[in-house]
Amino acid sequence: MSTITLCAFCESLPERSPGQVVKTIRCPLCKTDLGVSSAGDKFRVAAAGSAAASSGHGALIAVVAGFGAAAVFAGGVLLAMMW
Repeated sequence: MSTITLCAFCESLPERSPGQVVKTIRCPLCKTDLGVSSAGDKFRVAAAGSAAASSGHGALIAVVAGFGAAAVFAGGVLLAMMW
């Protein structure tokens, strides 16, 4: 696999999912494809398998599951205290 060397400007840009791309531009220095959002923000387009390219639902599910487990634990403690 080839490695891409980014210029200082492109290195400083955040990496976001391809779904946020409204327009694609190319850096004149390092020839990296950059995305432009609907708000005009420039960013590096994440690869398909990277964490930035994911929808974020995994993190949301983990948080909801954590709160659910905490609620079940707290309910068990309260029931144990009432007995």
